[in-house]
Amino acid sequence: MTDDRLEEIIKGLELTRHTANTLTSAEALREELKRIREQGFAFDDEENEPDIRCLGSPIFNRQWEPVGAISVSMPVYRHDARRHELCARLVRETATRITAELSRIP
Repeated sequence: MTDDRLEEIIKGLELTRHTANTLTSAEALREELKRIREQGFAFDDEENEPDIRCLGSPIFNRQWEPVGAISVSMPVYRHDARRHELCARLVRETATRITAELSRIP
């Protein structure tokens, strides 16, 4: 998504706290989105629900517009460094494969 479109969306958001880890400022959200773009996946560290962590990666169409995502969620007690790295790699790879398949559809 373009930076202008992203900024338009951010300005229209009401960032409501759900847990102690919820991002509630536009600046914190911008920084997180920058990190997500760099690493190719998002990490929800109990930001929406206590004791739940999620990793997700975007799926793009032929025009490189985000059209979906794939994610995995797990309870905190099952989330360790090894599983984090594995799941991050798998969601990125799977999203990349789906994006490639979508680009082949006329």
